[in-house]
Amino acid sequence: MKSQLDLMIKGHGPVAQSLALALGALHYKVGLSALASRGAGIQEDPSSSLNSSDPRHYALSPRSKAFLEDINGWPEESHCTPLLAMHVHSDKGEVIHLSSKQAQPLAHVVSAKGLGEQLSRAVQNEAWIEEQTQDPNPNLPLTLICEGRLSASRQTLGVNFENTPYLQQALSGNVRATRAHQQIAHQWFLNGEHGNEILALLPNGGPNASQFSFVWSQPPHLAKERMKLSASELGLALTQATQSQFGPLMCSDARQTWPLIKAKAHEWVGQRADGTSWCLLGDAAHNVHPLAGMGLNLGLDDAIEMTRLLKERLHNGPHKSLSDLHLLRRFERARKAQLMPSWWAMDAIQRLFSHTHPMVESLRNWGVWGVERTPMLKDFIVQKASSLHL
Repeated sequence: MKSQLDLMIKGHGPVAQSLALALGALHYKVGLSALASRGAGIQEDPSSSLNSSDPRHYALSPRSKAFLEDINGWPEESHCTPLLAMHVHSDKGEVIHLSSKQAQPLAHVVSAKGLGEQLSRAVQNEAWIEEQTQDPNPNLPLTLICEGRLSASRQTLGVNFENTPYLQQALSGNVRATRAHQQIAHQWFLNGEHGNEILALLPNGGPNASQFSFVWSQPPHLAKERMKLSASELGLALTQATQSQFGPLMCSDARQTWPLIKAKAHEWVGQRADGTSWCLLGDAAHNVHPLAGMGLNLGLDDAIEMTRLLKERLHNGPHKSLSDLHLLRRFERARKAQLMPSWWAMDAIQRLFSHTHPMVESLRNWGVWGVERTPMLKDFIVQKASSLHL
């Protein structure tokens, strides 16, 4: 099938694999290559990897779940925990309680390991996907680049990638509590002697379990120090940060850390001198702060929109080349219009909660107090966060 490929997808994370599955289901002949993302001496980007030791978990929206189910990419039930509510804690003890009034959960917390295993199985069983074992460099009309934040292909193309560091790093791992999680996620905005931090706990292990995945955004020097802590020492630090709400927390040894940035590529699509085209998707095109757990959902939304447009092409204009820039720019316009409000909102929230001026601190805590007492605003936040409008 090599000589008959319709397009190439570069990357080996969930966005690349799910997009390959969706396009294969439309009978596009897809080449899937992870070689470029692993080359050029570039450090692996945790946001684009699927490996068996990955301790992270994703909070996937109903929209993402429906997409993955359609392509046989949804993992087994043992890897999924329905999320019924979220509690947001301010640094002064105020709490916003968010829950869905719909029949479905706010989201499902899915292990990166479980998702990776299921997507890999589905890719191997899809006859319309050919995984590349050598550098392909075929003269194909379209290359879809899903290599993650450190995309080598994007760098080779010379795309301007606007990158603004938050001067924070994320520390991720798993903990076991002495009390059941009750399918509730928690987030703390902490204002301590070492600077402002954001700690998120995602319930996992099933509805009746007491396990959490954590993502702890903190100053780089703290992340470096905490990476060196023993499992018991890090568990104690997490217990103190959560004010012992779940009793003593026992931390696993597996953990990851990575720098937090706000970033976006100036151009998401383009055409080479030979007339072939390219398109950036997922973290190769845009990055947001993980405080709302939107990163992978936004990447899967890219895959959903690209699939929609290429399906439309089959029905309305299969004679048009896949390198057609008009088609690709429709993708870019649609996704930027949908994504940019979230991109700016996450940046604004992060900056608001990283500010140390006493007046700003008072204002944000008053805001948390006000949101908790405004049901219509809470319902709006829940709807946007969980993408209930499928």
